[in-house]
Amino acid sequence: MPHLKLLIALTAFSLSTTVVSAPQVSRKELLAVDIHPQGQVGRVTIQEITLSPSLRAPPHSHPCPVVGTVTRGKIVYQIDGQPAQTLTTGSAFYEPANTRITRFDNADSVDSTFQAFYLCKNQDELVCPHAEGQRIKR
Repeated sequence: MPHLKLLIALTAFSLSTTVVSAPQVSRKELLAVDIHPQGQVGRVTIQEITLSPSLRAPPHSHPCPVVGTVTRGKIVYQIDGQPAQTLTTGSAFYEPANTRITRFDNADSVDSTFQAFYLCKNQDELVCPHAEGQRIKR
């Protein structure tokens, strides 16, 4: 009988110290932007893009807003007329429609990868290359 009381006491103690944690969802806002000009999004295209080490992307624009996040590496990103930013793994970015992107360069000695979400009205070409010095006509 003393063993039974000890067993019950130990069981009760172990049950009282067991912490049960419920599954949780964690959200971290990476980017929130107003998309201008506002309009209907008829098609979303998502691409995973890998840049070779030290690759310098040519100046370009997009006919629709683009949002994205860097999944690996380090990228130097610059919208025409604004200061350059260094994006690292987990960084989010926004490229407004019809706006010249002066730099989107891999600033790493290994591949850099990002996911781009193109928010288009239809099946437009996703990237418009620009000659050096070319400006966007609005």
